Amino acid sequence: MYSLPSRDLEQLYTQYYALLKAIAYQMIGSHSDAEDIVHDVFEQLANKPLAEIEHVKAYLIRAVTNRSLNILQSARKQRELYPGPWLPEPVVSQIARPTRKASSHTEDTGGNEHGTERAGTSSSSLLPLAGTRATDLHFTSIYEYDAEQSLLQQEQIGYAVMVMLEQLNPVERAVFVLRESFQLDYAEIADYVNKTEVACRKMLSRIHARLQPIHKLQPVDNSSTLAFTEAFLEAARSGNFAPLLHQLREDIQLYTDGGGKVRAALHPIRSRYRVTTFLQGIAGKGAFAGEWSLISVNGTPGLQLQRDRAIVYVLTFAWDTDGQVQHVYMISNPDKLAHIDATTSV
Repeated sequence: MYSLPSRDLEQLYTQYYALLKAIAYQMIGSHSDAEDIVHDVFEQLANKPLAEIEHVKAYLIRAVTNRSLNILQSARKQRELYPGPWLPEPVVSQIARPTRKASSHTEDTGGNEHGTERAGTSSSSLLPLAGTRATDLHFTSIYEYDAEQSLLQQEQIGYAVMVMLEQLNPVERAVFVLRESFQLDYAEIADYVNKTEVACRKMLSRIHARLQPIHKLQPVDNSSTLAFTEAFLEAARSGNFAPLLHQLREDIQLYTDGGGKVRAALHPIRSRYRVTTFLQGIAGKGAFAGEWSLISVNGTPGLQLQRDRAIVYVLTFAWDTDGQVQHVYMISNPDKLAHIDATTSV
């Protein structure tokens, strides 16, 4: 059996791995599955003569797209049975400037009602609580020297859009990601998804019409969104969310994803009153006790909570064009936080 020389395979792996994983991640919303897809593609490539491949990059993208489509087909049924809302795994960046540890107004009862006992991850830089303007904050990737994660950051689509992509069928999602995030030509995309170029153009037009509301969920400006994120943390620490009410839409929706492994709401929580009541309730039970970091989640300001050297929450928000918060996303499923590594422990 033919076997590609290891040096050639390593060179191709180094050259294309970041791109391929970024495509797979955005198509399926899972880091671990994206890694498996790319590894499988390179295992197949190792046994294929390169002379038979006219364009290696196109071959690899097509292979990753096909495998991603297969996973999406099977995942649709699995996600229908998922306990509660299914949220994508977050791509996290940290704030470069460290500061002091945040404490909660209540002690953790020890029951770990809203957390997990998973060890091995930690937070690197904590939210400046005073003396720092939001406009002074600088996001830097926690994978600063990792080309794979750098590409995930540079080519990413917003977290709210990732959530909304769950409404699309697998082929629609592939067309959207390949065009909107990676700017591939329609002719290339058509080849990858086995459709005509005209069909892909029409498909993307229909997708834009369906997702139009989510395109309005964009931060008004960086300073105001960071300021709200800081204010949210102060509310979480004090258990008093009243100061945030004017910044929340009346029809705000909160989504929690515990994956059935940690306690979380099994249905989206809707309305300003119900969302703030829920947040104040879990804050009073110690759910927000621990060490906080101001982070970026798929390019959007967010927060990360760490307790006993384990990341127990990642939160991020979606704003409307008036600067009010439309959606809150809380990820606590430990499987979806396992890929987030910290540079230092606190």
